[in-house]
Amino acid sequence: MKNRKISAVVAGIIGISCIVPPAVSAVGNDVFFYESFENGNTYWSSRGSASVSLDTQNAYNGTNSLYVTGRTQNWNGASAKIDANAFRTGGTYSFSVAVMQKSGSPVNMKFTMQQGEGADAVYTEIASATAVSGDWTILENTAFTIPSGSENMTIYIEAPESLTDFYIDSVQGAVQGVSVIEDSQEHTEPSADVLRGDFNLDGKVNAYDMITARKMLVTSFAGGKAEVDLRFADTDGNGEFGISDVVMLSKYILGQVSGFPEVQVITTTTSQSEPQIITTTVTTGGNSQDGSYMQRISGDIAIKESASVSSARAGVDYGKMEKKTYYSKDGGLRRI
Repeated sequence: MKNRKISAVVAGIIGISCIVPPAVSAVGNDVFFYESFENGNTYWSSRGSASVSLDTQNAYNGTNSLYVTGRTQNWNGASAKIDANAFRTGGTYSFSVAVMQKSGSPVNMKFTMQQGEGADAVYTEIASATAVSGDWTILENTAFTIPSGSENMTIYIEAPESLTDFYIDSVQGAVQGVSVIEDSQEHTEPSADVLRGDFNLDGKVNAYDMITARKMLVTSFAGGKAEVDLRFADTDGNGEFGISDVVMLSKYILGQVSGFPEVQVITTTTSQSEPQIITTTVTTGGNSQDGSYMQRISGDIAIKESASVSSARAGVDYGKMEKKTYYSKDGGLRRI
């Protein structure tokens, strides 16, 4: 299954392994977190005896997904904590995830929220669906109300009737009504008429481009290599990609500006003057085998010392030398 190349990051964290919203309200938008595993796995851990690892051969969007293996009980799977400052009990939100299994048979897959720990834990289904073997299936609930109760919240994916291994990708938490980023055709190199601000190359400029732009910016700040095409990334028109481009993109999405500034064209003038030619003349024949060259110039070689070198100059204190005799601690005679 071919997928477009899209990457995104969880915009911020509070606490350890905790999914939270961006530090600034999500671009007027909607998405609190979107994890495509394109930048590795930071927030998701194994649940029960399962193991989780990054997979680069199967993906719903982009090139990576999270692979869940070694499940010995049905509730084993992949889980991540979410922050109560972003998702409040009693509030209604949208949650979605893409899942795939390759057992050879249809399998019921389930997206669940746990509140609390141990005997006091409460489990609420977010979404479930039958996943056909080898195909990506979306588990989504665009109007999930978090039950009142514990603010210690974990979301996890399981196969409640099977021990099959499975993959997850494109996990999203957003405001009510926001649907999962749809799967799309594969994108390769940007076309000649690429849209400025279209960071995820889906032909539109919206909040999802902001997610990708932030990821690229964070990667560059961390010393990594972000593949940036200035045809879509240079939103402020200064010929470079940086913070100002992300700020300009945000203003455009929020409707604060109606378009992007014109790209600055820098013209460099190259001097057409003739290059300076430096000629070095070397006298040859000096190293004759019979030494005649040195004989010819020997009369011109002299080491002359000016008489003034060894003469005292008026007004100069040269100090005074004195002869001293003393005895060291070991009784030896010393003279200076």
